[in-house]
Amino acid sequence: MGNGSPWSAPGQAELLARVQATDAEGLRTTARVLGRVAGEYDRVAGEMNGVRAAASNYWQADSQKAVDSYATVLTGDLSDAAAAMRAMADALVAHAEATEGAQSRLRAASGLANAGKYASNQTANDNTEQRWALQATDDFHASEMSVRAKLWQLGTDAPGGIPLPARPPEPKLNWWQSLLSQSPYGPQFWVDSRGLPRLGNPRAFDPKDPLFGFDEDGHEVPAYMADPMAQLQQQDGIGFTEVFEALGIETGVAATEAEGVSLFARVVKDSDGFEPAHINEHIRQFFNLPGRGAKNPPPPPEWATQEFLRTIAEGSVRANRVFESSLKTDIPDVRAPTNAILVNDDSTRQLLLVQFWADGKLARQFATAFRPTAYQLKKALEAKSIVS
Repeated sequence: MGNGSPWSAPGQAELLARVQATDAEGLRTTARVLGRVAGEYDRVAGEMNGVRAAASNYWQADSQKAVDSYATVLTGDLSDAAAAMRAMADALVAHAEATEGAQSRLRAASGLANAGKYASNQTANDNTEQRWALQATDDFHASEMSVRAKLWQLGTDAPGGIPLPARPPEPKLNWWQSLLSQSPYGPQFWVDSRGLPRLGNPRAFDPKDPLFGFDEDGHEVPAYMADPMAQLQQQDGIGFTEVFEALGIETGVAATEAEGVSLFARVVKDSDGFEPAHINEHIRQFFNLPGRGAKNPPPPPEWATQEFLRTIAEGSVRANRVFESSLKTDIPDVRAPTNAILVNDDSTRQLLLVQFWADGKLARQFATAFRPTAYQLKKALEAKSIVS
């Protein structure tokens, strides 16, 4: 699996382009249209209420009660829709004002920069224009996130379930490549309410079984608000010798995949990272065994340890991507670099993040393997590939 998630928090250059491309007057025009539609909804609801009240004076029958009940629901829905339209309009107007404020600040920053070219007292440390530009894009992006959240909050009331975003656009292929090649992307990744990966796209968001993902700023959000995470597949992988080389493992006499799996398992088993004091908790987590998080838990059964080792070895040898990662150290706020593999285990339908130390005295040794959290999964998909 490869890096199929090209998104990350927007940088300064991208935000500058967004500020300049946003049409504040267009936002206000849309808001006015929404306001007129809301007014029309209110007018229809008012007329229906008037007709219903007048009819109730001379129409006393079961059919009148049925019509009255239907009209009550309909006028309530119209009023709710009108309120939603006005809330959307208010959000767009607020963003229009934020956009104009950011554009004005950028023009002022540009003026300062141009004036500085001719100022005799200009110094190398005079970066007022950069600070103004940064403040402009920060304010604009804060408004973006605010209006986005408001609009999505209103969208959850839409009937039929909100559609989930599709995987990233596929690279353009020549006509002969499209005939010979399958899609470069595998299934999409989401995470469920427990933080476990979920593959596929159910097409619509189900509040009873919600899925989650991450937006462009790295915030965990409902799947309909998320940037879709997808695997970038390579049909034949990269070969176990390339995996071993990227991790710094000597292949020795391993010539077949089976021999590679056996060698990889020995390397992992003989490492400090596979000592029971460290790895047993990850085994219990992976197989959902009793004692997770306990002070003196029982050791996992031998079958679980062997199956965990097999999953690491077979999945790693058959990987088609090795990427940069890191692990916490004993020093606060310090992380050590690792080389990592994301293993998709078909038997348990779970993922394992397998890591080897990249440098230092433990370089080329197995560090750990564990079921990644949702955020760790996102970082793994976005990480820089060493070989793929």
